[in-house]
Amino acid sequence: MGSLARGSLSVAAVDARGIVKRFAGQVALRGVDLRVAIGSCHGLLGENGAGKSTLGRVIAGVHKPDAGELAVMGKPARWTSPRDALRAGVAMVHQELAFCPELSVAENLHLGRWPTRGGFVQRRAMESAAREALVPVGLDIDPARAVGSLSTAQEQLLQIAQALASGARLVVFDEPTSSLDDAECQRLLALVQRLVREGLTVIWVSHRLPEVLAICDRMTVLRDGEMAGELEGSNATEERLVEMLVGEHRELRAAKAETAPPPRDLAAPAEQAPAFLRVEGLQGERGLGPIDLEVRAGEIVGLEGLLGSGRSRLLATLFGLLPRHAGRVFVGDTELPPNNVRAALNAGVALVPEDRKRQGLVLGLDAARNVALGQEARWQRGALLDLAAEQHDTHAALAELDVRGLRPGAAVAALSGGNQQKVVLARWLSQSPRVLLVDEPTRGVDVGAKAAIHARLHALAASGTAILLVSSDRPELRALSSRVIPMARNVT
Repeated sequence: MGSLARGSLSVAAVDARGIVKRFAGQVALRGVDLRVAIGSCHGLLGENGAGKSTLGRVIAGVHKPDAGELAVMGKPARWTSPRDALRAGVAMVHQELAFCPELSVAENLHLGRWPTRGGFVQRRAMESAAREALVPVGLDIDPARAVGSLSTAQEQLLQIAQALASGARLVVFDEPTSSLDDAECQRLLALVQRLVREGLTVIWVSHRLPEVLAICDRMTVLRDGEMAGELEGSNATEERLVEMLVGEHRELRAAKAETAPPPRDLAAPAEQAPAFLRVEGLQGERGLGPIDLEVRAGEIVGLEGLLGSGRSRLLATLFGLLPRHAGRVFVGDTELPPNNVRAALNAGVALVPEDRKRQGLVLGLDAARNVALGQEARWQRGALLDLAAEQHDTHAALAELDVRGLRPGAAVAALSGGNQQKVVLARWLSQSPRVLLVDEPTRGVDVGAKAAIHARLHALAASGTAILLVSSDRPELRALSSRVIPMARNVT
């Protein structure tokens, strides 16, 4: 990579002109132009549904453009698959993870190119190469371990290692830090900056403006599938980027929402408020616990901890998705039996999971049906279901969170990652649960949507819901939480 000239303008790493992409009649990109200099880090920003991930996937060969021209490293790019792009030195780190969960880390890292001798896979050589590939991203795991046993954050790092191990000269990163804690995020940013100095070209798709400003030489903003403008890194500020992202007609308060303190009436619920969630001596999988905590009505309690500290496992154990080996969990005066999701739901407990695709959505159903899941009793009239009332209520819940890109009957899988996250939140927020367990509520959502989600969570707490929150974003924890509990090595 060192032979590539940083910032070279004679031959662009990416030269896209008039790119158009449609999905089922909906235009995602409307004649977009993009030029990325070789050896630079180029930021690509936009609200949910603006088309930034779609443009990244066009560049990486995932989508074929319906119109326009694309050249990569000075050569026309007419790829039919990501494999074609990879052969040309282009890789993508996707926001949504896609591994074979039953295969090992090493097998996934070398998928399609397992080392063989005499028709047999050389597993020792493959695992040795995998260990080397994991070093740059700081992922210390056994290469023989099944990918399905990894956390979402570990899978994200594994995907980055896979892209780097392919020998790519251009890597598109789509929301790569959305599942990482602060320490892992800073490590990744430092890694990317080093790779760019060595000649790698990076397209960095992100909603996190501070990280874009920290590492990007130039930024391109998309709005509603069109170019909204470009900025050199030296001239960019958060306020200028937000103006371009949301338009001058929108308030700039959204840019500051993630660092704003919680409203005074939510900062310290009265001590006499009942404890809606009480946990005593809980122990679970992989050394979780013992854990004691309580969350009072109207309180938002944040859990802070590093990758692997057990925060997500705690929420899944409380909800009954993972086994509870010891301890007691109470919702109000009701003791929840272990490993019983139905009992948790009946007691008024809701979970917004970390992995929306695998745990939060039925991807083949449309957004309204996903919101309705588990709530059918609300619209039951005798033996029949009041479909008109269901449609009215689910669409109102979606509108309240400004879910975009909805098409009648279209599967929720067709929505952007940020809009999928809002669908998951809409399902539970519309039910006003007694206890809400929420894991990374704004993963992959834009600055405006983040402000809206924060406001809804504060409103839910103000109505009396007890909220237990996990977030890798420290400013978000401070903005939302009445108090924060540190969690390290599976204990609070």
